Amino acid sequence: MPGIPTLHHATNPSASAQNLFKMLSKGGKLIHSNDGRIITAKFSDGSRVVLRPISGSDGSPVVEVHNPNPNAKLPPRQKIHFMKEPS
Repeated sequence: MPGIPTLHHATNPSASAQNLFKMLSKGGKLIHSNDGRIITAKFSDGSRVVLRPISGSDGSPVVEVHNPNPNAKLPPRQKIHFMKEPS
């Protein structure tokens, strides 16, 4: 199922994405991709939070939240793209 993209404008998109990931990943088991760029926090309930410094679609940093609980009032997958604030 595709994620629901949300755009968030920030002065420093990379730092904002890292800060959100740090907050959302507390209590999760951190797993780094083989190339070390993608970090996933996995939780005991099956949910996970992913930090991708460069998205494949537009090159922006992105945080993904994956929710496996169909009864939760959240989408199964939420993507948050961090874009540079317009000048």
